[in-house]
Amino acid sequence: MKFIERENIDEKKWDACIEASSSLPYAYSWYLDGICPTWSALIIEKDNQYVACFPLPWKSKLGIKYVYPPFFIQQLGLFTIDKSIEITPFIEKVINEFKWVELYLNSEVSGVEGRCNMVLKLANSYEELAAGYSSNHRRNLQKSKKLKLQESNTASSAVKLFIADKGSSFSHLKNEHYDAFSKVCEKASLLGKFQGLEAVDSLGEVICSALFFVTKNRIVFAFSGNSEKGKESAALFFLLDEIVKRYQNTNFTLDFEGSENEGLQRFYKGFGAKREDYYFYKSNNLPFPVNVFKK
Repeated sequence: MKFIERENIDEKKWDACIEASSSLPYAYSWYLDGICPTWSALIIEKDNQYVACFPLPWKSKLGIKYVYPPFFIQQLGLFTIDKSIEITPFIEKVINEFKWVELYLNSEVSGVEGRCNMVLKLANSYEELAAGYSSNHRRNLQKSKKLKLQESNTASSAVKLFIADKGSSFSHLKNEHYDAFSKVCEKASLLGKFQGLEAVDSLGEVICSALFFVTKNRIVFAFSGNSEKGKESAALFFLLDEIVKRYQNTNFTLDFEGSENEGLQRFYKGFGAKREDYYFYKSNNLPFPVNVFKK
């Protein structure tokens, strides 16, 4: 296992390992480059290929380097094509390299807290999947029947709608964060790993937009923006139902990205989604007295 700075990472070897080991989009080099100003990694290489990758987004303050969870990345952790490789030695190495660590992980280790993710397997027909919708969701889909659908290959509409609707409640998200995410969406679109859907009303106005990253067998519902008209006409129900229709009878999983918010959990459950935990890991080895203030 080696600790390797970003500039020394072989992108082809890295992305090949991520592609082979996972269906999550967040650890691809282009995704990390777009979202994280600086990142490094722990890597195991055998026979001229990366067999295990552990990305580490980090920053530095007061001369102390620390690992943090970036906006728009739900989970990272160990990505490996050798399932005999365990995550624990990577965690031990991380806490030796960094005095402060906060990470959302894709696998469980000692001392982690489970976080809610919601997923829906799309292996059945649309009729079978829709039969698992809640009665409330079926009523809302009836309400949304007059809406029209259009495609988008950018995040612009979703971001504008989100800021207008919820921007004041998410003041920690700055323009630079939205810009970085938008550029990642553009890159994903060029790579064929992105899908944007928009709901349009009778006046031709985009009233709701939903963004998805599409990997080999996973569709991640990454972001959405809604308006008052969109809420009144159940536009988000309409867009998510469209994804279910498109990917029915496949080995794809619709990943809602989950939430600790009970209202959002109920919303995703209404589509028949089941809980699939990811994990939060935290380590504080900061020197005194910094460790007292940073808890």
